[in-house]
Amino acid sequence: MSKRPDASKDAMIFANRNGRVAELKQWVGSVFAGKKTYCLVSVSAYAGTTDDAFSDAPREVTRALIVFEDKPVDMGLVYTWRNWATDRGAWEVHVAFL
Repeated sequence: MSKRPDASKDAMIFANRNGRVAELKQWVGSVFAGKKTYCLVSVSAYAGTTDDAFSDAPREVTRALIVFEDKPVDMGLVYTWRNWATDRGAWEVHVAFL
């Protein structure tokens, strides 16, 4: 669905919507900077975990916030993304819906 990932090198923020990483960085500031195992993922257009935008996501994560931007919410996709985070070792996974 996407082109190359829209990812920030100083913070683990990933999104498949063009420009979303910049918006999230402005919104959350430096909360995620320097925390190499904290991950913020913004999912739009019902993107799956294999979308190119998320290919640079770290293999090891301790905390993850996954934000879904679509309604109605696909609970199967939520389940898939939660597994994606826990398979990377996340012991704390938060999910939000916009």
